[in-house]
Amino acid sequence: MAIIKDSIGIKIHGQIGKQFTVYERLGKTVMRSVPEGFRPTGEGQLAQQKRMKGCNTFYKAVRHVGLARWWNEAEKRAGWTGHNLFMHRNLPAFSERGWIEAPEKIRLTEGDGVRLPDGVRLERTEGEAESWVVSWTEATRYPAVEPDDRAVVAVMRGGKYFDVKFVEIMGDTRRRDCRLEFVKPEKLKEHVYCYLYFESEGGKSVSSSVYLGILS
Repeated sequence: MAIIKDSIGIKIHGQIGKQFTVYERLGKTVMRSVPEGFRPTGEGQLAQQKRMKGCNTFYKAVRHVGLARWWNEAEKRAGWTGHNLFMHRNLPAFSERGWIEAPEKIRLTEGDGVRLPDGVRLERTEGEAESWVVSWTEATRYPAVEPDDRAVVAVMRGGKYFDVKFVEIMGDTRRRDCRLEFVKPEKLKEHVYCYLYFESEGGKSVSSSVYLGILS
């Protein structure tokens, strides 16, 4: 039996994989090995297990497209890893089935210096092509931001699908432009959840991502 210190800031109960179960005893979170043949039976245990499994699979998808770097480099509590921080931020977005049910709670990146601008908006333009405009203002001059910070747009399908795709922005859009435009290609028609973040010139730091809305 082992006592677990708060590693992601969320109370955890249930089974982790096939080897361990987590429960609360005398006000402390305890992990112990699962006896052979044991299966979780409580609805709460099963739901939390599915949430954690889904969120962990999502982390692998984020790592696959190179975004795990920002979680590893982000400021976090003593003893935390980038994976701990990612789970803490994103677990609330998952349903009891282990699917993404609250896309607005998804965080693709964790800011480590760069800030999002004010008044970020997503609008569809007129025309046959599925063209979208994202606009923002520079009303507040935040520290550690530069006019050359680069805008990045990502899209997801959500639900039981955790893949993350980047869309090509027209031109080399920077923070100073206060506007970007992109056309969502046909091959990404099911990727309707849209997110924005900014990277510093040279790619040394990043802002937290923000959910822009549904591309429909």
